[in-house]
Amino acid sequence: MKIVFFLVLALAVIVLAVPVGAKSESFVMGPYKVSFDMGTVGTHSITTNSSEKDTFEGTPYTDYVATIKGTPPLEVDMFVRDFHGASRSADEKKTLEGAMKSFSFVCGEQTVVARTIDGKPGAVGVLSCLGSTYYAIRYPLDYSSENDTLVSEVVIASTYPWDEGTSSLVKTIHVEKS
Repeated sequence: MKIVFFLVLALAVIVLAVPVGAKSESFVMGPYKVSFDMGTVGTHSITTNSSEKDTFEGTPYTDYVATIKGTPPLEVDMFVRDFHGASRSADEKKTLEGAMKSFSFVCGEQTVVARTIDGKPGAVGVLSCLGSTYYAIRYPLDYSSENDTLVSEVVIASTYPWDEGTSSLVKTIHVEKS
């Protein structure tokens, strides 16, 4: 009887000593493979689609979109944009600040910081509005070295709390062309 108790106790200690971590996830959207680890955020689903669009300047692009839905209102919307023609050369922090300013008249001030994301110079912004907090992430995926214009970019919007999904996503996201 003592041996069985000792074995059960030893197994419990081993199981508790093994770190519990989330597994890295990956999916394909269009020609891109996306991998990330959001930590232990619970169950969620991932859907993908794509559409053809154009910028205000008339540059056509393809939007590859993924939505990661958790328990409402938790959601991540991720866009990989492939530009088909001339595009802008961008300071990601300024671009993200400009995009978020349009909400400041309703929601108040936002914070945007420069940050390396997926090994590239990007930006992370936070905006609190109507009792909710929104995070925006943006970074270039590929630039043309010939004329220093953006070829593709990653844009992410998240309602997951910073310490419960969004921070881990920013630290671990990797997007590559298949």
